[in-house]
Amino acid sequence: RKDVGLAFDHLIRSYVDDSQDNGPEAVRQLLAGKQALIILDGAEEADDLPAVLRCCGGCGVLITSRKRSDAPGSLLEVKRLDELPAAEAFRLYSNTTADEATVHAVCEQLGGWPLALRIAGHYLRSTGESAADYLCWLEQEPLKELGDGEHQEENAALLLRRSVAQVSDNARLALSVAGCLAFAPIAREPVAAVLEDDERRARKALGELVNYGLLEKAGKRWQISHALVHTYAREEMPLTTEALEQLAWYYLQFGKEQSEAGLEATPIWMENGHIISS
Repeated sequence: RKDVGLAFDHLIRSYVDDSQDNGPEAVRQLLAGKQALIILDGAEEADDLPAVLRCCGGCGVLITSRKRSDAPGSLLEVKRLDELPAAEAFRLYSNTTADEATVHAVCEQLGGWPLALRIAGHYLRSTGESAADYLCWLEQEPLKELGDGEHQEENAALLLRRSVAQVSDNARLALSVAGCLAFAPIAREPVAAVLEDDERRARKALGELVNYGLLEKAGKRWQISHALVHTYAREEMPLTTEALEQLAWYYLQFGKEQSEAGLEATPIWMENGHIISS
């Protein structure tokens, strides 16, 4: 988001619940001497990114941005794959037996973009659709040319819209929950909270999203597979008011139970980002 004041507020509230000061100086003092990893996602939207960076002290900072100038330290650029590696990745994700010409044509349409190859490959594996049919669709709905990070969000949305249309209502609701929460591993319980506390339905919905490459299993939790998937879920798949209330109630009860359990509780910091986001 544009207003970096929201970033300051988020950092303060990650450590202090009732702070009256959430300005940059308060953040600087709070983070002084602390060791933490601060993730600044979509930094190109910020109106004053340097002001945030000046407050981070000795903490590690991971920046995702479409602007090269936003990365003052080491820049890790995710490059498009060449023809042969792209074809290998697509075959691995999709398990397709299509001929080489079709596979290479699909990869060319996707621009060798790793995220696109993943989404498309998992779509084919999950739906059983042929690479030839998917290619026909891509030719009718071509992705925009990627240049220095441009059009990534639009292209991801095009591919994700097709994948999301194939999953169940429960899986779409689970993805909406993940988009509403922080870009961090989520537990099964908050998803079950909006599915009538049915953990079996929640587990099945989360597994469905893993099959489509939209989530990844992370130990006993699930992680959205890419920041652009999180952006799509947050912006294109908002929770209903009723679901938001159910999610908020879950976290209110969670906080109360953890407080009562004391030291034997699950560390509440594992949910801090999600509590703030929800």
